[in-house]
Formats: sequence, C-alpha cells, structure tokens
Amino acid sequence: MIYFMIPMKTAFKAKILQQTLNAQRESYNNRGFSLIELLVTIVIIGILAAIALPTFLRQVDRASQSEAQNYIGSILRAQQSHRIANTRFANNINDLEEVMIPTQTENYQYGITGDDEQGTATAQPLDSKFRGYEGATRLVNPSGAPNGQVLRTVICESDGTGIVPEANIQDNGTGNCNNGSPINLN
Repeated sequence: MIYFMIPMKTAFKAKILQQTLNAQRESYNNRGFSLIELLVTIVIIGILAAIALPTFLRQVDRASQSEAQNYIGSILRAQQSHRIANTRFANNINDLEEVMIPTQTENYQYGITGDDEQGTATAQPLDSKFRGYEGATRLVNPSGAPNGQVLRTVICESDGTGIVPEANIQDNGTGNCNNGSPINLN
C-alpha cells in the first residue's frame, strides 16, 4: 500500500486548530452552574441578609422616633408663638394655627396641654416598641436675664419603650424629666 502525503498549508492547519479550541470553549461556557456553586451563592446571600436586615429595621424605627421629636419641637414653637400673642399657652392643638401637625400618625398620637404657666406637647407611641416623648415650654424669670423673662424649653425621651416621660420646667428655668432624659434643652 502506498500512502501519499498531502501537504497542508500552515494557515489551514491553524484554522482547524482554532475551530477545535473554540468548540471546546463553547461547550465549557454553556455548561451552566453546578449545584455547589448555587448553594454557596444562596448561603452568602442569606448571611448578608441576616446581617443587614436588623440594621435596616433599627433605622426605620429611628426614623419614626425622629418624626415624634420633630413634631414635638414644632408644637412647642407654636406654643411659644401662641403664648406671645395671647396671655396663655394653648390647651387644644386646633388653637395652634401656625402648626399643621395631625393629632395622630401611623406611630404616634399627639396632644397638648397649656395654661398661664406652661405649655406641653406629648407624643404617645401607638406601638410598644417606640419611645414616648414630651416637651414643655415656659416663660421664666431667671436671675441675670437681660429683659426679665425668657422662654425655656425641654424635650424629654422616655427611659423605656411604650411609656411617655413627664417634662417640667422649674421657676428658675431648669428642665426636668420624670421617667426619661432630656434630649433638648434651651
């Protein structure tokens, strides 16, 4: 038997090799993910979610409590304006025309009290996981005040969840918080 060697061009050999390699790469790229790779990915996502979810929920709760702090501050500023324009603090939230705060939101119920001496604003939590807030404002005569009388304000945050502290301002202008601690005093 006689074999004839057919000479092949170098370019043709290179093309055959390139097509063979490309076919092998395509079959490797199209094989998909293994079960282990999928399980590892799911475990990593689960760990990240377990770490991030509590932090996210705490931030949501802080935002709700921040709402109460802002509303109390707004109500107290309106109480101060009402006291300057009238001879007493407002006893009904509807008497405060300057403030457009609802008496109840998703997380808190708001109320005020007022008399000749002191005006207060209360944020009662509707959910036991939130802290309660109360603020007080009062016209006082501290010693050394240049014009005699000044308005003093204190906002108190409860020591625990689900309760409302009691805010008071003494005759000398110092603020007190029963069942809570002051977060703002001026």
